[in-house]
Amino acid sequence: YDPDHYLTDETISQIRELNNVNSKKSEKFQMGVYVVKSLDGETIETVANETARAWKIGYSGDNHGVLIVGAVQDRKSRIETSNNVAGKITD
Repeated sequence: YDPDHYLTDETISQIRELNNVNSKKSEKFQMGVYVVKSLDGETIETVANETARAWKIGYSGDNHGVLIVGAVQDRKSRIETSNNVAGKITD
């Protein structure tokens, strides 16, 4: 999700390719990116958690997902990990 087009087309293609390659592995892994201009008063933690849950990142049943969230004007970022990824990549 990048309504203000901060990410280049090349970056978006790389994320899609990463997800495509990882979807074929025995231990599937899925990544999402959410970039906005502002959090509009919300905390980065709340936005990251609610978005990750709404998008259901990490393949149903596998729970291997990572969401990278950035708010450009607020200068905030967060990596939200699913339970099964948290031991490998921390929030």
